[in-house]
Amino acid sequence: MLAAELRRTFPEIDRSEKEVAKAAKAIQSLSALVVRYRERLRELCDSAAAAKIAPKQERDGGFCQTVSA
Repeated sequence: MLAAELRRTFPEIDRSEKEVAKAAKAIQSLSALVVRYRERLRELCDSAAAAKIAPKQERDGGFCQTVSA
């Protein structure tokens, strides 16, 4: 009886491990996207500052908070 339960448990552990691996990969992909979008947003804010154009978000207290040339 214990042996049968153990035989059922190991495949469940393997399935759980695969799901955790999938979740880890998704988190890693999302982290990479966040880095890219953050860099892009920083570039947009910098170009707006260089052109001395205050983005609408900044006037509304949004994301770009420092615009100085």
